[in-house]
Amino acid sequence: MLAVCLFETGNLADAQRELQTVIEQEPHRAPAYAMSGRIFLSSGEIDSAIPMFRHALDLSPDPALAATLARALLMQARAQQAAEVLAPFVQTGKVSRELLLLYGHALMTLGRAEEAALAFDALVRLSPGDGEAKVRLAAALSDSGRHVEAEERVREGIAQGVATPEAYFVLGRSLMGQSKLVEAEPALRRVIRSRPDHVTAQANLSELIWMRSGDVADASREIDAALRLHPRLSQLRIAKANLLASAGKHEEALQLMEEGMASKVAPSQLLQLHVAAAQIAIETDATRAIHHARSALELDPGHWLALSAYGDALLAQGHANQAIKVATRMLESAPYDGRAIALLASAARMAGDARHRELFDYEDLVLTQLLDTPPGWTTLAGYLSDLAEALQRLHSANAHPVGQSLRQGSQVELDLERAPEPAIRSFASAIEGPIHRYMAHVGTGS
Repeated sequence: MLAVCLFETGNLADAQRELQTVIEQEPHRAPAYAMSGRIFLSSGEIDSAIPMFRHALDLSPDPALAATLARALLMQARAQQAAEVLAPFVQTGKVSRELLLLYGHALMTLGRAEEAALAFDALVRLSPGDGEAKVRLAAALSDSGRHVEAEERVREGIAQGVATPEAYFVLGRSLMGQSKLVEAEPALRRVIRSRPDHVTAQANLSELIWMRSGDVADASREIDAALRLHPRLSQLRIAKANLLASAGKHEEALQLMEEGMASKVAPSQLLQLHVAAAQIAIETDATRAIHHARSALELDPGHWLALSAYGDALLAQGHANQAIKVATRMLESAPYDGRAIALLASAARMAGDARHRELFDYEDLVLTQLLDTPPGWTTLAGYLSDLAEALQRLHSANAHPVGQSLRQGSQVELDLERAPEPAIRSFASAIEGPIHRYMAHVGTGS
């Protein structure tokens, strides 16, 4: 009690001393460890707070204590550990609003959006009037590709008073996922009116306008306005540069990157600019790409995207053996990385290296076959005709997306299980047989 009073009056060192006395005399008293953790946390000593919270939780498995420990772990970007701390309480139903919020947040950070959606759905059922919970559920659903459900939930959250930039961002993303580009635009504009430095919303809006109009100037207008306010925000520059490169304006994109490098930006931002410039320059100027990739590697010798861009640039200049060395270095740390394998295969082919034939084993690994006719259709031709019509109705864009290999065409997101068109839903059935026949054809081997 004395320690609590000292803590509440700001005497942290005295409070910690009293708690140490309690811990020495009664080492199994969980509240003493928990209080000690709180004091360390208030002092900014998160590394010291976490073991105290862990010890308290071991002595007393309390959901509130688990939430406190998880919050401290998330402050240190230790999302995996935070999820592991909270999972047993979720599984046994010993949950609170805070615990479910933290668990969902940890799962989203880990890229486990479908599991996060389950956590946030449980939160919505626990607090049906909680609009914030519905917005978070919508974000997880959108990240899981369930855009129709995401739109429904985020609209409910907004109707319950959560009219935040984050809510409208989720709404815009869910509408884009359904190819509702006209409806998505005002939602994203509302986000950047409040948050002109919201890089992802800016990138999404510029891509949306570009795909609708094919007009680079119109598509980049909001980014340009934001850059005038935040000239050192490198991610905004990169978003515009990617748009310019997608429109074939590589020189303008590179000039934009190099202008950013000339300003006084933090080393981390300079690294991002060099990597982006290297990736853009590969298509038109391999020498420039090598320069920017090397500059990025000087800042961070192990940066994965910089290594990949460096290898691609070497390949573009015909330096096959050097590219093989870069690919080999990448594969040492990530033996199954697709970029590294592709780089090694292409460089080996250029160099006449036998590894090319092992990696590009066309005779054994490439098989051509027809789709199966799914249930509900009598002929494959009839099914393909219906599938083509269903897909055509979804394509409403007039220009290709940003940052994709597609050129002079349009692209849509598909969730086969939840697609409204029967022909699209049936595509999974049409390819299931060919996939299994392919697996049998390939068999086992090196």
